[in-house]
Amino acid sequence: VEVLTPENNEMNVLILGVGGSENSAPNLTDSIMYIHYDGKDPASVTTISVPRDLFVQSSILGKTKINSLYALTRKSLGEEDAFKHLMDTVGTIVGKEITHYVLIDFDGFRRLIDSVGGIDIDVPKRLYDAAYPTRNWGYTVVDIPAGLQHFDGDKALKYARSRNSTSDF
Repeated sequence: VEVLTPENNEMNVLILGVGGSENSAPNLTDSIMYIHYDGKDPASVTTISVPRDLFVQSSILGKTKINSLYALTRKSLGEEDAFKHLMDTVGTIVGKEITHYVLIDFDGFRRLIDSVGGIDIDVPKRLYDAAYPTRNWGYTVVDIPAGLQHFDGDKALKYARSRNSTSDF
């Protein structure tokens, strides 16, 4: 844990989401969020969602989609240097040095939501997905009505990931 001091009063972090072992592309960082915290104004936190399909110029790979940087460099560079490369690349985009990251996979997402007793989401319109992927590489139906819902980790993941009847947004 880094302590913020008057000389070191800001923190820049990447929050990265991957599918993990239950996904056909387990190491693609399909969720990338840049978080900036300024200790001089602790009530202010800046977040930027980085589109997974953003094409970037990698010093190692050349032109590629940003969500593949970690996945394509982790074997050759090692895990930590692959994360550093991704942090440096996003840092160039946002104009800040990024020194920290958090990586979470589908299972970790479920457990995080469950550990806080679930979350409440006001679903603006019904979500119906007849082809939501299952852990055993099949499909199931996800049907979530509109209105205020209390989700456990599994249902929250389904809501966050489903895009067959909606979009990535």
